[in-house]
Amino acid sequence: MRAATAHHTTEEPMDNRQVTTGTPCRIQRRRTKGWRAPADAVYVGRGTKWGNPCTQIRTPALDGTEWERESRLGKTSGQHHGYRHPDGHTTSHLILDATPEQAVAMYRQWIAQRPSLAAAAREHLAGRDLMCWCPPPQPGQPDHCHAAVLLEIANPPAAPAEESTVGPRCGNNPNVTLTDGDRQAVEDFKAYLARRRAGGPPERDPFNTEPTR
Repeated sequence: MRAATAHHTTEEPMDNRQVTTGTPCRIQRRRTKGWRAPADAVYVGRGTKWGNPCTQIRTPALDGTEWERESRLGKTSGQHHGYRHPDGHTTSHLILDATPEQAVAMYRQWIAQRPSLAAAAREHLAGRDLMCWCPPPQPGQPDHCHAAVLLEIANPPAAPAEESTVGPRCGNNPNVTLTDGDRQAVEDFKAYLARRRAGGPPERDPFNTEPTR
């Protein structure tokens, strides 16, 4: 059994192949012997300012919906706890550990209410791999880890490039700065059109560079 375990530990670091893609990703932090955090990766779990404080829910919620975050400390999961409302009446709520889906949903709402923390994430976490203890998702499944939310915030999609509004290089386009040669060509063409309108002798089109025959 020991030999099998030793073989398993030598393979563990290979589970982080995604860190070589060049795209910031979420990595599961490990205590496996021989595992090392990738260079430049940032731990964002509990104990850091990036950690997810949304770990419990109460059901039903105070407004009567199915559940909401339990932000009070010291409440035991699996037990009912009373909540005293401002008008003096008390309601009973079951406290439960949040599921990964609930924890991520609550964290997304929690950090949205803290714009300074979101701004700090964009400043300090952009382009960095983020580490947490949550196991990685199965292929094709969403990543129910708050680090995935931080990755979205720190690395927003680039805005689509705006189409050019400069337009053609001509004398009546205000978006173009003409060179002296451009201006001379415009004047030559205006003079050519004026002679044609006046019925004067035909002359070669100044923009026709083909030799006359």
